Amino acid sequence: MTPAPEPSRRPGYWFATLFAMWLVGVNAAQEGYGAIELLRDPLTGNFGGSEEARSALVNALGQHAQVQLPLSIAQLLLGSLLLLVATHLLFGGRPSRWFAVQVLVANAVFLVTGYALRESFRATYISALLVNSEHKAALSNEFWWRTRFVLAFDLTAVLFSIFALTRPATRQFLDFRPEPNNE
Repeated sequence: MTPAPEPSRRPGYWFATLFAMWLVGVNAAQEGYGAIELLRDPLTGNFGGSEEARSALVNALGQHAQVQLPLSIAQLLLGSLLLLVATHLLFGGRPSRWFAVQVLVANAVFLVTGYALRESFRATYISALLVNSEHKAALSNEFWWRTRFVLAFDLTAVLFSIFALTRPATRQFLDFRPEPNNE
């Protein structure tokens, strides 16, 4: 009779990984839901900016609704799924590690694809915001770099999470976690 293997310790990067997954999921779900809400009813959508910014966003969303609505629905679904997986893992659940990696890969592909497909939307939105601005070139550059930074941050968090979930220490930790007691 062979003794049962010792459960492994949680890797030091475990909570950082789950927190990064959780943040990306919350951000994606919130952005997707916000865009859907503004497309559905522009007057009641929750928007924290100025009235000019809200008007520019609603007009840009309306002009690009055929692309924005499907992307926003996909973003809401993928973000919610990532949020569910991260929360489940955080609280000791046992989802398949490969399912979590697949959700992360789907989110990474969506981030890049969504960024590329939303180029014309961003151009319309930024130009509408800058209509009454005195420093158009500087603000336009700032807006473009801000969207690139958000993309880079989300991609870095997703790729870090994929890397962490494929490490041997994580595999060992997840494989030897005790089953929940359903008594």
